This record gives sequence, structure tokens and C-alpha cells, in this order.
Amino acid sequence: MYPLLDRLPPRARAAGTRAIFAAAAFLLLNVTSSAQAASVGYFQDWNDADIGVAGWTGTVASNLTSWQATGGNGGGYLRTTLAGGGGTADVGGRALSNVPEMTGDFRELFWTMQFDIRLEGGSADAAMLRLQGISTGNGWVLDLPTGLPTSSWSSVLISFNGNWTESEARDNGWMPDNEHPVLSPNAPASLSWEATVENVRALAIRISGEGEPLTSGLDNVRLDGTSAPSTPIPEPSAALLLGLGLLGLAGFSQRN
Repeated sequence: MYPLLDRLPPRARAAGTRAIFAAAAFLLLNVTSSAQAASVGYFQDWNDADIGVAGWTGTVASNLTSWQATGGNGGGYLRTTLAGGGGTADVGGRALSNVPEMTGDFRELFWTMQFDIRLEGGSADAAMLRLQGISTGNGWVLDLPTGLPTSSWSSVLISFNGNWTESEARDNGWMPDNEHPVLSPNAPASLSWEATVENVRALAIRISGEGEPLTSGLDNVRLDGTSAPSTPIPEPSAALLLGLGLLGLAGFSQRN
């Protein structure tokens, strides 16, 4: 039934049986207790009147944020208004604003951000996601893949890797503030991509445009960071069958 072991001397046969048991146990362990991806998550839909703006604030004094009870993409939402017209209306989750999930070290994780956005007043000429470094007011930006927001709610999905090199970040559409043609073409140079994601001060959704006032809505913000297992794990069904088969063969051989 198991001829390879049967041909071995008794001591070698016993060692082989133990090795089979160990291999089977390893496979079964991977099925029953495989390492799960480390993850962090944040979600805000502004449906609770008690939370107000939930720690989200404008990045300049003239950029006002307010909680709206109705009109969101399913309940309440956050409105941001740039008083005086024109310029950049943005909102950002900051550590000092009690949104720690959107600050700190973004390395080692693969990030997915989702949110709903719409334009409520004025006209937009740029819309982007921005990572701001801790030691500088500048950061890295990515134009929203959905294009400029309209008067209707639109859903945005963005993914990026905290382990990217600067070259990889650029290849995926990211650029420093001072290189964006609309945002800050005359701004001082930003930190490198690696230095920025190592210590993120704020994550902001920015809209640049004209109008009196420039107003936008934000809803259903979700940020998830996940690290994939470093080594592949066998398919549960295949590993389970193989492990049980090895245990059965080892038991049969030991009895004989």
C-alpha cells in the first residue's frame, strides 16, 4: 500500500513515517490557521447627527466644512465650501482632527480608498486625492480617475501601494504638488514619495475651480489598508485532502 516505506529498514521507516506526519500537519495547519492579511480600516457616512463633521476640516481658514443631515448619497454628508470663490476647496482627515486612520505610516500596505463626491457650486478644473507629508505643507496628488465631479453623486475608487518606489508611483499617475499643472505649479518641491508615505500628515480630497462659492459634497468615505501574505498558501480544499491522505498513509504504514 505504501511500498517506498516498506522497503526501508525499521529505523528509516519510522523516520519516514514521522516526516509524513509532520508534512501533513503543516498542510493542515495552513488550512485551519493560515495567516490572515493585516488590515486597517476607516469608514464614515455622516448619517449620525452626533458626529458632526467627524473630524474632517478644511485645510485653510476660508475652507469651511459642515455636516448636512440630508441630501447625501444615502442620508447625511459633508459639505465643504471655499469662501470668496475660486481656488481649492478641500477636506482632509488629520491626526489633530481625530482621524488617525488617515495619517501616519502608509508603507507596507496596499491601500484602497472609496468615496462619493459631487460639485454643488462653482466650476471645477481639477479634482484629486492628496497625500501630505508630515514635515512639509506639500505632498503627492493623483487626479481622480472618474474625472471632474458633477452635480450628481459619483463614486470614486483609488488603489495604491505604500511600498511603491517614486518611479512606480509616477507610473501610476501620482505626482508632487509642484508638478501638477493646476494645483501648485509654483510651490516648493515636495518630499519624495517614499518620505511622504512614511509619515502622512493628512489625506485630502481636493477640488480646484472657480465660482462663488466653490462648494462640494463628500460621502461614504472608506479607507482600507491590507498586506498580502508573503508566501502563497495552498488552496484549502487541495491542502486538506493532501494532508488527510498523508496522515492516512502514515497511519496505515505504522500499523504494518
